[in-house]
Amino acid sequence: MLVLMQRPGEVVVITLPDGRTVEVTVIEMEPARVRMGYTADRDIGIDRKKIYLRKRGEVDGNVE
Repeated sequence: MLVLMQRPGEVVVITLPDGRTVEVTVIEMEPARVRMGYTADRDIGIDRKKIYLRKRGEVDGNVE
């Protein structure tokens, strides 16, 4: 796992194998949470992990 420390307003760029990018912007930091914004082409899925797993038919990493 790559761990980066960013300040609000800073951006991390993720490059996909096909050359497209996803930008992750730190919007706001509070003691118990971080708000982030994502910029990507509409055909690139961005979900919370639990939603991603549900879409794939998995729960907590296990196939139902």
